Amino acid sequence: MERRCLVCDHIFTNERPVCHVVFFDDGEIQVDCGYDDHGDDENFSKSFRPVGLGHIIARDKTLVEIFAGDNAGFSFGRDSLGGGWTKYFI
Repeated sequence: MERRCLVCDHIFTNERPVCHVVFFDDGEIQVDCGYDDHGDDENFSKSFRPVGLGHIIARDKTLVEIFAGDNAGFSFGRDSLGGGWTKYFI
């Protein structure tokens, strides 16, 4: 069974590249474009959809390195497609 993640609408519709990935302690993974235009706190979750990780990795092979390890409690960010990933403690 493929692991799922939540992706922002910008990634889902292929409008923007993946520039932010969050690995929550509960196992949930959030993949987004890195912009702050996903709605206010009340509507934020409505901007995300469940997708299989394989679909996201197929679009951007650089994500393989991020999903390869146990990264619970960390997030990764970059400035643009092709940019280097920076790991952050959340």
